[in-house]
Amino acid sequence: MTDRAQALVLDQQQIIQDHPIGTGLDAFRASFESVCKDRGISCPAPDALSQLGPQDLQILAFRLLNTL
Repeated sequence: MTDRAQALVLDQQQIIQDHPIGTGLDAFRASFESVCKDRGISCPAPDALSQLGPQDLQILAFRLLNTL
């Protein structure tokens, strides 16, 4: 790894340490579970996302992006 690449990795690691997600995804997870429950979909199901409609996916994507 070049010196520049190493410095970039260290910078990214510092950013993550300075701004951890922590419990930040809990609200998104709750939204996802709520949408699944409203649609009668088992949330831990591997294909849960494929069972949601485009509008549900768009709402969840916006919530996820907002969280991140």
